[in-house]
Amino acid sequence: MLALAILVIVAATYGASTLTDAYFLALIVPLSLAVAAMDALYTTLLPHFSGESAERRAAVLRAALRLTFLPLALALGAYVLGVWLLVSEYQSIWLAFAPLLVAMPLSGIYAALFLVERRYVVSIMRVPLASVITLLLVLVAVWQDRSLLSFALALSAGQLAILLLLVLAARAGPAPARTEPGLRGRTLFGSAGSVFAASLVAGQLVIVAERFLASGLGERTVTWLVDARGFALLPAVLAQALGAGVLPAAAERHKAVDRQALRSLALLALRLGLVIALVSIAFIVVCRRELIELALERGKFTREDSVETASLVAVLAPAIAGLAASTIAGKALLGVGLQRMVAAFSAAGLLLYVLSAVLLRELGGATGLAAAFSLSATVTGVLFAVYLARQFELAPRAVLQQWLLIPLLYGGTFALGALVGWLLGRGLGDSGWAALGTVGLAALGGGVALAGLLALTRGPERAYLLAGRRALSRRVAPKSSRPAGE
Repeated sequence: MLALAILVIVAATYGASTLTDAYFLALIVPLSLAVAAMDALYTTLLPHFSGESAERRAAVLRAALRLTFLPLALALGAYVLGVWLLVSEYQSIWLAFAPLLVAMPLSGIYAALFLVERRYVVSIMRVPLASVITLLLVLVAVWQDRSLLSFALALSAGQLAILLLLVLAARAGPAPARTEPGLRGRTLFGSAGSVFAASLVAGQLVIVAERFLASGLGERTVTWLVDARGFALLPAVLAQALGAGVLPAAAERHKAVDRQALRSLALLALRLGLVIALVSIAFIVVCRRELIELALERGKFTREDSVETASLVAVLAPAIAGLAASTIAGKALLGVGLQRMVAAFSAAGLLLYVLSAVLLRELGGATGLAAAFSLSATVTGVLFAVYLARQFELAPRAVLQQWLLIPLLYGGTFALGALVGWLLGRGLGDSGWAALGTVGLAALGGGVALAGLLALTRGPERAYLLAGRRALSRRVAPKSSRPAGE
């Protein structure tokens, strides 16, 4: 959501221009490295924190911070030196993003600790909290100084602020044990290196390659692609949330040698992820024009920019399904110790993207780059799903039913209802309120159709929705109306 909010503010303030192209190019390199390092340290340290006493966990935390200090410092220095030697324009913006290389990886270490300690609010909510802090700083920057350098500094400051909060939260815990934590540099960086490569190759390098390939297509192309990606792939965060839960669950079941529980986990998690993905694709494709108009078409973001962005959204949206499959299956495979296979499949996806992007860029420009991403994401997702099914010894019939037929049924039903609602909304006119009404009718139509199907099928999706509704009702119900004992 932070990325979406930043896109809206940048679009309204600067529109699509050479300056915004340069801003998004400067952001993607340090952000890609930082996100990959954060995922690597988080994933690698989870099993080291698990099953230990509070004092031993504190000792592992201290050892992890000590071991990662020098590599992060060297990475920061190498980045600054590289910018100084290689970047001739907008150096200040590139340098403003440098703190991300330290703040985000260290946040991943603390997040792993807090997750094991079941301090879920601190571990999981760090991302939305960082988003809120960053957004507030960005709004202050817009009010005081409309330069994109201020935007970049606000983004880095938000991540540093959340790191400070995590450090303070960890200091409230027990003192570290005096015994050695058993964490060695070779162990840490051996496992983290594989996860870092998998995370970097799986998504981050693709985005880097996309932006640099788009930079040669003319002014505003990078901004159009960034805006389209921000909207089209926003539902992918739901797959990431599922994957974040699958990783520790798979590791726990693998450690307990519970193969049946692993199979059930894989079937259900990927089914839910694909259902959410296909429903999201249907809604985004049907309402793409209205969504872009409502969010971006204001200030310096013109109607032409809106039309170009919406066309790219339609091409990028199908990638959500492939991203969901590769994210959830990848986390399950990481949970059972198959980091090298995850890295290998991710590398294959990157190679496919580069080859197809170079070809399709010449044929279709920015649309060709978007199509190349959807193609590579889909193929990579299929590879991950097939390997997961074989590794976990899943029955082919169950895989076909749970991962293909049921998601297609739910997604198709929602798409039909959303399309009916969208067609009804097209008669409302061309104003902003009409666009909002069209989106609302499409969501209502798709929701009603999907709810009817859920009532008939009584699948796990319905059970989870009912459980969520009950939990929400308990939270908002007055204390006097709750049953005794609650």
